Amino acid sequence: MLKTDYAIYLGKETEKISDEFIMQDRFFLSISGLKENKEAIVSTLKSIKETLAQDPPQTLEQCIELIDNNLESLDTTCAAGFFVDGVMYLLTRGSGVILLKRGDQIKQIISQDSSASGEVKDGDFYIFTNSSLEENIDQEALLLSLDNPSPKASVEMLAAELKKNDDAGIIAILVTVNAEKEINAIVSEEASDESGVYEESQSKLSKDTFSSLTNRLKPLNEGNKMLTGGILVILVVVLLYSVVFGVERRRHDKLQEEVDTQIVAIENKLEEAEGLFGLNTDKSLSLLEEAKASVEELKKKTEGEDIKGVDEIAHKVESKASEIKREKEVKAEEFFDLDLVKKGATASEIYKEQDEMVMLSKKDSAIYSLSIEKKATDTVAGSTIKNASHAVLSQGDIFYINTKDGIYKIEDGKGSLMRKAGSDDHFKTAIDMAMYNGNIYLLDQGGAINKYTGAEDGFSSPSAYLKSSDADLSGAKQLSIDSSVYVLSSSGVSRFTSGLNDGFTLASPEPSVEFEFLFTDADVESLYLIDKDSGRLFIFNKEGEYERQLSSGILKKTVDFVVSSEKGVLILTGDKIYSLSLSGDREIE
Repeated sequence: MLKTDYAIYLGKETEKISDEFIMQDRFFLSISGLKENKEAIVSTLKSIKETLAQDPPQTLEQCIELIDNNLESLDTTCAAGFFVDGVMYLLTRGSGVILLKRGDQIKQIISQDSSASGEVKDGDFYIFTNSSLEENIDQEALLLSLDNPSPKASVEMLAAELKKNDDAGIIAILVTVNAEKEINAIVSEEASDESGVYEESQSKLSKDTFSSLTNRLKPLNEGNKMLTGGILVILVVVLLYSVVFGVERRRHDKLQEEVDTQIVAIENKLEEAEGLFGLNTDKSLSLLEEAKASVEELKKKTEGEDIKGVDEIAHKVESKASEIKREKEVKAEEFFDLDLVKKGATASEIYKEQDEMVMLSKKDSAIYSLSIEKKATDTVAGSTIKNASHAVLSQGDIFYINTKDGIYKIEDGKGSLMRKAGSDDHFKTAIDMAMYNGNIYLLDQGGAINKYTGAEDGFSSPSAYLKSSDADLSGAKQLSIDSSVYVLSSSGVSRFTSGLNDGFTLASPEPSVEFEFLFTDADVESLYLIDKDSGRLFIFNKEGEYERQLSSGILKKTVDFVVSSEKGVLILTGDKIYSLSLSGDREIE
């Protein structure tokens, strides 16, 4: 009886093509199709698997019908093999290729839109692939890679050869067909352990052996029926145990082989993801998600089974994902307690200019100033701060908005009105405020930015900063300025220079994450964004390229934050300020 063993090699995916496959004891299919059709292809493969389980094809014509009816409309390249009663039915479409190694010779059996069938020989080695394989390896090197009875070992040798060049777009299912050894009809646990026969063979073995044993024991029956019956029962129990154990062991070993093959595919995805990160971040992240999904499938498939490698590959995927995305968990340290300013004091926002910070406490109708280096504090309170919504710094002076009266500047510890609120002002609807070069910028709920030009005796009437309406700032949250204006909204981060959208894009490693907080200024070199839900700080350069990320539980409590080049990330949680080191010297082990 012939049995199959198999493994798969997956090269790097190309930008437009996605590779999929099916591998079973009697059916093998490698397929490459457009990524835009990936969902449809995966669904079709599921349908093919269901057909194989319920009504598997028995002839070449039925095989062709199964493949063409399911895949013809999807514009795919495929190579398929059906092993039925000692015959291999072969089919290729597109640039599909099927190779056969028999003895020390390897030949292409069919390619493109072709089909064939033939008797399988003991030791045959099939490769279901596409034209990219033969284009990237010569026959001598391919033969050397296949000079191994184990497809898995051959995949490893093939990988070593193909990765010398560009293996993009290569998919190859390697299948060996070998004769199983006959089993002597001896009732022993050792014999059944090494049998490896199918259930139907074992069933016949059980029947024949039982009959043989009964005949041998007939003389004993006449002399001592009790002894004979006891021996017979013991032998039958041993026989049944051996048969059942043999079936279970074969099932377990086959599952382990499938898992080992999947692990190789997952490792290939991780390797490709690592190579693409930074060059094609979207593709890299997609591969990481596919690797995670494959691990979850393995966990479900092997639940309750004693299968090796699953826990290890799950840990490797998580570890590699963190390494690729440059994730680091860091420890937060308390930087300042607002209790030192006033018992029970809290703040709702924080603003920084160089070494100075101001914090607005709407609850206490106060503005607290704090030196980052010396931690020296000062407090400004008064009736005009009662309705304050935002407070900022400019050249050491504190400015704030009173939603009823207008713009104030603190002079001699008191608020001095610098612009009286008029009908064209939007102080009540401003959700954030920033200053640059003595000018005030207010971000409105609808995404408008109003600019107030500063003068010695006050501020001008508001003017629209934005000169174009091509940016979607709906759900606007915060703004920061370093000369250009960065706006965080529900649709992401936009950047404006001289009022014009300059086409800034954020290459986030997780595009689905919606950030809550944004910070940058002229004193720091990066752009910082916080995802409060996951407790992570994402760091980008000012061209939007991803650099790294830090995680800490304290980030889940963020009320507002700033970044100091000397002290790191300073997170306001309400009654306290915590710091996160940007140098990583407080990394959690």
